Amino acid sequence: MSAVLLDVAEPEFFAPVQGDAIDALIGEYDAARRHVESVAAFMDGPEMQRAARYFLDANQARFNRGMPRVEELFRLDGAIKALDAAYWKRALDLTDVIDYMPDERRQDWFKQIRDHECPGFDEASVRDNLGRLMAQRMDFLSEMVDGVFRGLSGEHVTNRPEGFSKRMIIDRCFTEFGTAGMKQGLIQDLRSVVAKFMQRDHPSYNATGEAMRHFRRTTGEWHDMDGGAFRVRVYKKGTAHMEVHPDIAWRLNQILAHRYPHAIPPRHRERPKREAKHVPVFDRPLPFAVIRELAAGTFYESRTRVHGPNTFAFDHLPDKNKHVLKEAGKVLEALGGVRQPVGYRFDYDAREVIGVVVASGMIPDQASYQFYPTPDGIAAEVIERAQIESGHRCLEPSAGLGAIAQRMPASQTDCVELSDLHCQVLEKIGCTAFCTDFLSYRSGEYDRICMNPPFSVGRSTAHIEHAASMLAPGGRLVAVLPASLQGKDVLPGLQTSWSGVFENQFTGTSVRVVILTADRVA
Repeated sequence: MSAVLLDVAEPEFFAPVQGDAIDALIGEYDAARRHVESVAAFMDGPEMQRAARYFLDANQARFNRGMPRVEELFRLDGAIKALDAAYWKRALDLTDVIDYMPDERRQDWFKQIRDHECPGFDEASVRDNLGRLMAQRMDFLSEMVDGVFRGLSGEHVTNRPEGFSKRMIIDRCFTEFGTAGMKQGLIQDLRSVVAKFMQRDHPSYNATGEAMRHFRRTTGEWHDMDGGAFRVRVYKKGTAHMEVHPDIAWRLNQILAHRYPHAIPPRHRERPKREAKHVPVFDRPLPFAVIRELAAGTFYESRTRVHGPNTFAFDHLPDKNKHVLKEAGKVLEALGGVRQPVGYRFDYDAREVIGVVVASGMIPDQASYQFYPTPDGIAAEVIERAQIESGHRCLEPSAGLGAIAQRMPASQTDCVELSDLHCQVLEKIGCTAFCTDFLSYRSGEYDRICMNPPFSVGRSTAHIEHAASMLAPGGRLVAVLPASLQGKDVLPGLQTSWSGVFENQFTGTSVRVVILTADRVA
C-alpha cells in the first residue's frame, strides 16, 4: 500500500475562506431580501389577493396537494426563513466546514436548512457562526476520528484500546440480509478523513456504498481503497477487517491525541520509519466525482436496442458535468473500453473490473507503471516477427491489457503483469496471468517471448535481459524498444536484428521505437 498524505500540522490543511466572498454573499442576500419584502408588500391588500386567487384557481389542477390560500402563500416570515436557509447553504459551501463535521452534526445542519430553521442571515450572525464553525474544524475532525475509533468492534483483540494500529475491525457493516449495516457509515467517515489527508475532494456516500457492496460480493478478499491508504476485507457475517497504512494510523492517532492529550501513548504518535522502495510504482487516486459517475453507470451484458453487448453507458442527464464524464471515459478507455456513439464497448465482461475501480477509487498510474498500450500495427508486427508455431511455450511480460497477448495462442501463453487490476482484465479476456514484478518472475524456459517493456530509468534493458535469461535454445525474443537502442549489442550472445523506426505511434507520447528480434541459437 502507498499513500500521498498531508500532515494535519501543515497550515494549508484547513482551507481558508475569502472575506470578499462573504461580503459579496451578504450583499446578494440583502438585495434578495429587499425583493422578497417588496413582493410581500405588493401582495398585502385585499385587491391583490382577490386577483391572485384567479391565478391559483386556474392552475390548481397542476398541483397534487392543492394550493395554499393567497395570504398564506405570500407570508413574509416564511419567505424570509426560506431565504435565510438558502443563503446559509451557500455560505457553508464557501468553506470546508461541512466536510469536517461528524455525520450527526452534518445532518443537523442539513435538517435546519431543509426545515428553514437556520439563524437569521445578518452580517453579525454570519460572521460569528462561520468563524466559530471554522475554528472548530479540528474539534470536528477529532470527533469524527473518535467516532470511528469508538465504533471499532470491542469483541476483537486486534483492536487496541490505546489508539489506532495497523489492523482494525468493524462489526455490523452489513445486516443479515446483506443490506448496509448501522456501522457502515464509519467507513465513510474514515474515507472522509483520509481524503483530507490526501487533499482530495469529499467521497460520496453512494460510492462508498457501492464499494462495500462489491466487497461483499467477493468476501474474504482484500481490496485497496483511496490510493492504498487502507484496504478492506469483508466477511459474510457483516464484519469488515481493515489494514491501515502506517502513515494513516499515525495521523489518526495524532488527531485522537488532540482530543485526548494524555490517553494516547507516545509510541503510537511517532511517525513511522519509511522503507526504501525499488522503482516506485503506484496507483492514481481518482476524483470522487469520477467515481460517482462510474458507480452510477449501467453495464449492458447483452445487446439492447441502443447499446451493443458488453457496453458501459453513463446516465447522460442535462445537469451532468461534461468534464467529469470525460475523465470517467478516460478511465474506461484505460480498462480497454472503446468509445461508441452511446457508451463504451469492451471485449469482455467489465462489470467486476469497473467495480474494483469504484471500490478502490484508483487506477494504475500510467507514468509509474509505464503503461502505454501497444498500438495494433506494432503488435501485429511483433507477432509476425515472432513466428509462433503450435507447441511453442509463449510469454508476454509486462502485459498491460494484453494488446500483444491477445494475438498469441491463449493455451500456450503466459502473461506477467504488475498491476492487479490489469491482471483481472487479462483473466477476463482469457489470458493466463501472473500478478508480480516481472524482474522477480521465473518459470522455466519459453520458446517465444513477445514484449513491450517499460522504458523509463533503463528498465527496458533490465527487462529484456531478464526475458532473455528464460529463452529456450532455438527460442526467439521480440521486443518493442526505444529507438536510441537501435544497433547496440543489448543482448550479447544472441543473434539480433532491428526494424525501422516507428514514430508517434503511442497515444500520449512522442516516443520513437524500434522492434528487436533476438534468437538463441540451439
